[in-house]
Amino acid sequence: MVEKVKIDISLKQIPLLKDLPDKTLASLNKSIKYVRFPKNHSVIRKGDPSDSLIFVMQGELNVVDVNENGQYFWLANIPAGMSSGELGLISGEKRSTTIVASTESIIGFLGKKEALDLILNTPSISWKIMQQMAKVIKNNNTQLALMNLPTARERVQSILAQRITRFSNGQSVIQNLPSHESIATMANTSRETVSRIIGSFVKEGILEKDPDRKSYFVKKSEELKDLTK
Repeated sequence: MVEKVKIDISLKQIPLLKDLPDKTLASLNKSIKYVRFPKNHSVIRKGDPSDSLIFVMQGELNVVDVNENGQYFWLANIPAGMSSGELGLISGEKRSTTIVASTESIIGFLGKKEALDLILNTPSISWKIMQQMAKVIKNNNTQLALMNLPTARERVQSILAQRITRFSNGQSVIQNLPSHESIATMANTSRETVSRIIGSFVKEGILEKDPDRKSYFVKKSEELKDLTK
């Protein structure tokens, strides 16, 4: 059930806002409406008016597009702490994508007037938004390259490779891997296919599951490359 909530979370956890003075943050907090969304519920729908800037206070969102047959295509992930909606506010155009809660999430909505005032009159915010937009363009290009890979195995492999952390001791680890359901959405395949592919990587000795954590050790990095590059 979607419901308005009161939360005790500092806006300083939002990178876009963290450098603002406490007085400004307190004023913003009074203008933001916080709403709890259950998993898989639409937070924003394609075609909606761009009338707010949103902040992910808790949880995680997926940005998806929907074709004429009602089929969803994953475009991006918005983790806790991040914001979305800046481009639509600036351009004045309607929402170009649908945003869905991938887990139960608490989202802050800052109205158009207050959001534009913040963006246009705060140079540090304007600069951060330009940086975010550059990242969005780069991520969109990566996603297009991912969708052009011909097989589900290649797409899942690339998603895993993009999440590898390499440590100074030479160890490579995939930490905090999204759920198989989320990876399936990203790779435009089924959850069962993702489970089968990751299982095959383990059997082939490419990955080794850490039994105590939601992570994998990469044992054969040369066989787990990002094919979008």
